[in-house]
This record gives sequence, structure tokens and C-alpha cells, in this order.
Amino acid sequence: MPNRKADPPAPARQANPSAPAPQTALPGPDAARGANLDAAPAVTLPRTPLPGLDVARQLNEAFVSVAEKVSPSVVVLEVTEKPSRGRRGGFRGRSMGEGSGIIVTKDGYILTNNHIVDNADKIVVYLKDGRHFAGEVKGTDPKPTSR
Repeated sequence: MPNRKADPPAPARQANPSAPAPQTALPGPDAARGANLDAAPAVTLPRTPLPGLDVARQLNEAFVSVAEKVSPSVVVLEVTEKPSRGRRGGFRGRSMGEGSGIIVTKDGYILTNNHIVDNADKIVVYLKDGRHFAGEVKGTDPKPTSR
């Protein structure tokens, strides 16, 4: 068997994310007879703009902008509950949970749901930048407001 050099690999094509992807039509009836699909010419169809697509893109950009601005104020709360008695009178150990909250004042007050901090013994607050702090419950509103 003769030594044959392998063909060099094809250069990688760089995708242009802003360019619309061409739509390719299926080849004709030869495909049904087992013709080589790679040899079939690709037909590019013009893209027609979808109604409302520009509005959807603008809305998406607005959401991204708002998320970038407020995400530093969103925190993760790691809560260790106080030990308590179970339903059958036995003693339950500590359980751990997580929730989220949002910093609402410059001095660090955080607003979260009552069920996150209810019966909390220890709270650790994690910020987006990686810092963490001990937290404490300053007040709760366990009753839902009536309508």
C-alpha cells in the first residue's frame, strides 16, 4: 500500500454572531435516490423580518441593562435554623437553607421573604463580588397582608 499524506485539515470558519444565518433549502428529488448531499448546491433564501422582532430585541436589551445595574444589590442568604422539637416531641438538629434578598439601604438592610429567616440562628450574607458577612434579623412580617 503506498504511503499517502493526509490532506491538511480545513481551516476553521469563524462565526459572525451579527450576520444572519442563511437558510438552506433541501436538495431536489436526487436526495431520495441516495445522491451525495454534500455535492448538492445550497440555495440561500432571503430572510424576511419577523413582525415585532426589533421590539423584542429592544426589550431584551432593556432587561439586560436593568439586570446589570441591580445585580450587585442581590444577595444570597445562607441560613442555619435554631434547633427545635419535632412533631413527636423529639429534638431535631439544625437544618440549613438558602434564599435570596436584596440590599435596600446604604447601611446594608436586606429585604427577603419571612420564611427564609424564620427561626434563623445564623445567617451568612454572600455578595456578588465574593465577599460575605454575618447577618441578623432586625424584624419580620410573618402575616400576609389581607386584600
